[in-house]
Amino acid sequence: MKLQGKVALVTGAGRGIGRAIAQAFVDNGASVVANDRDSIAVEKTAALCGAGCKFVPADISILENHELLVKKAVDEFGALDILVNNAGIQFYEKFLDARECNWDLTVGVNLKGPFFLAQCSARQMVQQKSGGIILNIASIHDSVALLDRSIYSITKGGVKMMTRSLAFELAEYGIRVNAISPGAI
Repeated sequence: MKLQGKVALVTGAGRGIGRAIAQAFVDNGASVVANDRDSIAVEKTAALCGAGCKFVPADISILENHELLVKKAVDEFGALDILVNNAGIQFYEKFLDARECNWDLTVGVNLKGPFFLAQCSARQMVQQKSGGIILNIASIHDSVALLDRSIYSITKGGVKMMTRSLAFELAEYGIRVNAISPGAI
């Protein structure tokens, strides 16, 4: 990977895929701002990654946190080159029993948050005039329905289409937008 000297913001970096991405980026020469709602978990990620990683505990479903995250990258490392929208949440409940509070939280974390964080990050990338990368972590369930997790599948389908839409809109600025749709981890 050509990451030497790049600055990445990785959401959902407190564990799992997000932590592994943050570690891989640092191992390959990038500076990383690791984000997660869980302050203890994301602090552990930063400690594991070492000096090239700073952490910001924040909930990406709260739009006011987006400026804070981008500002941390710029203030600490001078730029923002890569956004990895990895944060995600899911609830196990049947469609007929789905609750509005779970809908709101899942849409907020899985779709609204990544959309507006991508917007905030892209504005910074456009201002820098050096292109950039937005990588959205979708799911195999963006195309394959999952029993008892309809809200999750719906939001990941939205992430897939968001990726396509943003790729068209941001291409003129040299910002590449892609998604990865992993299966069970």
